[in-house]
Formats: sequence, C-alpha cells, structure tokens
Amino acid sequence: MTEFPVYEPGQSSQPSPENMFYVLVEFSNQGSAKPPTLIEYGVEQAFPSLEQAQQEARRIAFEFEPPDPFSPQGRQVFQTHDREFVTIIQGAMSTFHFFTRVGQYLGGS
Repeated sequence: MTEFPVYEPGQSSQPSPENMFYVLVEFSNQGSAKPPTLIEYGVEQAFPSLEQAQQEARRIAFEFEPPDPFSPQGRQVFQTHDREFVTIIQGAMSTFHFFTRVGQYLGGS
C-alpha cells in the first residue's frame, strides 16, 4: 500500500502548521469493511506551496495502490479540478476509483 497513516474517526493527530498543504487520498475500504471510505494523508509530508502539493497529488494519482481491486489491469487518471484527481482502476473482475486532493490545513479541535 503506501506510507501514509490512515485516518480513523476519533483519532487525534499532531497539530499541523497552518498555511501548509497536504495530499489527501480517499478510497474504498475493502468491500463491506467499516468505515466504508478511508482517507490517507501525508502528515509527515506538508508542502509550503500549493504548486508543490499539486505536483505530489498528480504523482500519487498515478502511483497509489488502494486495497481494491484485486489484480489491477490498468488505470485512468482525470484531473477534475486544480486540486483534485480521480483515478479509475480496472481490476480483473471489477472497477474501483479513488480521489486524490490537495487540502490546506485550517486547524483542529
């Protein structure tokens, strides 16, 4: 999979510096597992500029390997916004997708 930690509801994380950009990856959580969607993010990898984060998001859209589908056959990547990519992965028996987004940290509680 990847080196990004997986966010779990109720889990607190270290405060992040404001005005930094992060790459967020949203994907399906292996069929009927709960929660149905996971978000991975690069806590260790904050970017001082939007442009740097966008470059990393593009790279991840092409390279990230989610848990599904089994036996990937190919992928298509679409940029749907200046901060968002949709990747469609064709598996041996089904098709899955994930989103790669750039987000600016605004704070937490």
